Amino acid sequence: MAVVMVFLDESAFGLAMSLQSTEKETLLATINLTSGKALEPALTTLDVPGDKEKGWYSQSEDDLGNYGARMSDLGCDEATVSNLNAGVDGLLGFIDDASASADEFKRDSVLRYGVDENGGLAGIGMPLVKADAEGNLVCAIGDNVLPMSQDAEGTFTLGSLSGPLQPESGANYTSYRLRLSSKGSGDRYLVKVNVKDGVEEDEILDLIEAGESIAPLLKVVGQTGSAINMADLDIGNYDVIGVKEMKGAEGRPPWYILQLADGREVKSRSKTDTQLRNGLDVEMIRSKGNHLLLSITGRRPFGQDKVQVDCGLLIVPPDRAAKKLAATTAALDEAAIAAPAAKPAATKAAPAEPAEKESPAPKSNRAAKAAASRKAKATAVAEPEVDSTVSLEF
Repeated sequence: MAVVMVFLDESAFGLAMSLQSTEKETLLATINLTSGKALEPALTTLDVPGDKEKGWYSQSEDDLGNYGARMSDLGCDEATVSNLNAGVDGLLGFIDDASASADEFKRDSVLRYGVDENGGLAGIGMPLVKADAEGNLVCAIGDNVLPMSQDAEGTFTLGSLSGPLQPESGANYTSYRLRLSSKGSGDRYLVKVNVKDGVEEDEILDLIEAGESIAPLLKVVGQTGSAINMADLDIGNYDVIGVKEMKGAEGRPPWYILQLADGREVKSRSKTDTQLRNGLDVEMIRSKGNHLLLSITGRRPFGQDKVQVDCGLLIVPPDRAAKKLAATTAALDEAAIAAPAAKPAATKAAPAEPAEKESPAPKSNRAAKAAASRKAKATAVAEPEVDSTVSLEF
């Protein structure tokens, strides 16, 4: 894998040159794989989402390796292509190291991308550390699920990579990532750890200090379910006609899914979870002729592609419930009328020959050469269910 150099300013450049000339050391950069921003220019410029329907789709290792060459053929500037190649090289290098000990690996699905209802790019699914249905640590890469391990000292191992957990606190949130280093090349990677909603930092750190697996606190591969996120609802009031109690991870309290009168199911948030744990019984409330309303009073972004929701559950008599629900319906109808009409989808031209056939990747494009050399191992370790919704939370 190519060495990635990062020079922040002239003094850093001088230090790097000094180290290389006197100590013959190479400075290595940490490659951030927690975001797909580096790959967005290729996916959008090359029209990878195309006219596909809303959902999730996969890209192969060869597709990734040829992004830079195809962008260059289209006339993109050298800086853009160079940055793209660096991002592709980082991901392909990680895939090689992560799959080093895997018996099987599906190389025609190493990256997933989401398409929204308008045919645009909704998000990119980079590698994610999660749990499987049996409670084991895994790393999802495209449609592959690779086993991981965690030792008593809190070191995580994936293929030929190993390293510790690194929490990162923001203003209103904490994100979790693994800082993994390659035993062979020494390259370092940041990989996102997909923690369940409502998990506190101390809970994870306590498990690590006790030498116990953090898997019970992670989201599970393929078990996203049909319930939507509460952040997908507009501000207003919604009639709750039922509640599903979901079993929490070992040692954790239960959580809930709210069943709405319009047929949708919504994942409860920590505030409404607390209300339900404290005795709100929707069947009892409705048996007395009252309504339990999910009231959403605010939505605001925080962190990376997340939304904070101000919400609560209200017990109201039928007359007040009818007024609140009618007001919400009217507001949503008015917003729908005011929204600009969606542009009709353009007729797609006949597909051109793949760019790599028209113009072979230049020798200087290491990403293309790297992809061309990866032709081993063919089948998937496992294929997680494809989520029926498209969300920016990966």
